[in-house]
Amino acid sequence: MAGHGITRVGSNNLLMAYVHIGHDSEVGSNCILANCATLAGHVRVEDYASVGAFCPVHQFCTVGTYAFIGGGTIVTQDVLPFSLTSARRENKAFRHQQDWTRAARLLVAAAADLAEGLRLLLAARLNHHPGC
Repeated sequence: MAGHGITRVGSNNLLMAYVHIGHDSEVGSNCILANCATLAGHVRVEDYASVGAFCPVHQFCTVGTYAFIGGGTIVTQDVLPFSLTSARRENKAFRHQQDWTRAARLLVAAAADLAEGLRLLLAARLNHHPGC
């Protein structure tokens, strides 16, 4: 994501108290940024994502569609779409959300395929930066 001096915020978002959105960042639509969520510069938050309270997101990270970041989680790498990410262990996505299928109105077969793909990706540990 190259810097163009523009910060964009979509529509129908809930930005709670003391949220900070850094320069050249993009927040999609229908997102929730809880109290003191802090986005560094060049961060992208995709549609329907939720960033919990007191969560700093490192520069150049992407928070995927329908991702949920638990409160107090320090985000230092991309957050997978449709995942729950918690401070339980650094920045590890440990399972898919169970009700995202209803929210997104996806077919059950597509949901099963996505869940299996996410399981394989996590098992392969491809979402971890070598330095983390």
